Amino acid sequence: QGGNVWEWNESAYDGINSSSTESRVYRGGSYVDGVGTLGFSVRYGVDPAYDNTTYGFRVASVGVTPVPEPSTYFAALGLLCLGALPWLRRKRAKAF
Repeated sequence: QGGNVWEWNESAYDGINSSSTESRVYRGGSYVDGVGTLGFSVRYGVDPAYDNTTYGFRVASVGVTPVPEPSTYFAALGLLCLGALPWLRRKRAKAF
């Protein structure tokens, strides 16, 4: 999901998280940056009070089962129907 906005992280840049005012990590590049910034390994530190239109955050939680997109259900239903077609055709051919 890189390239939309830089993702601001809760992790402190120095890894200690000893103060709410210390620099936080941001990663992932934004829509105005080059391709070289899109890797998740690219990280920089920023003051938590700094504001910019190219910074954002993603709400995430560890240990929670992800909820699939609704389109995933429709795709699965479509594949199930396609898989059932040969079985239905065989059953109909045997009936005659």
